[in-house]
Amino acid sequence: STRSLSQIPANEPGGGAPVALVLTGQLGDVMKESARAAFSYVTKNAEMLGIPKSRLGSVETHIHVPAGAIPALHRRRMSTLSKMAVQVALEATAAQRADFLVFCSQHGELNRTRELLTAIVGRTELSPASFSQSVHNAAVGLYSIIAESRVPATSLAAGAGTFAYGWIEAEAFLAANSSSRALLVSYDEPVPDEYRSFA
Repeated sequence: STRSLSQIPANEPGGGAPVALVLTGQLGDVMKESARAAFSYVTKNAEMLGIPKSRLGSVETHIHVPAGAIPALHRRRMSTLSKMAVQVALEATAAQRADFLVFCSQHGELNRTRELLTAIVGRTELSPASFSQSVHNAAVGLYSIIAESRVPATSLAAGAGTFAYGWIEAEAFLAANSSSRALLVSYDEPVPDEYRSFA
């Protein structure tokens, strides 16, 4: 953890009082510096922001980023669907790693694929990040990278029976490896209107 102290200007109410900022969890140097800069701005402009200066000397501000949080470098490139699936997987395996991964989604990154197709029709430049993460196994691949996992993984789609077949896949692994652990993540989001009749 990191503790920083800001000082309220001596000529202001509560002046001279140290103000504590505690940073814990998964925070890189850039994030820590950003948090300190934001905290410094708040303490220096507390009155304008409606925060009584008298409170600043007595309240410790604590910012915690869980160890299972998706790093910003990956998070900003990921779709909402992938973020949802990967975050759940990270939290589920925070205490115990899985020996086999089953990610199942009936439609996968259909919304992202639709955006790419729209860009092609409109003859606009495609996003390399969007293109690389439009594949069905994007979420499990991202989880493997972020969690530094090298265990076997599968990404499954089986229409309306996707969850059931994902369950069978996990059960089959456990039947053959009774002392192992399997992680099953099932995720989907509403499909675009033009695809609803096929869903």
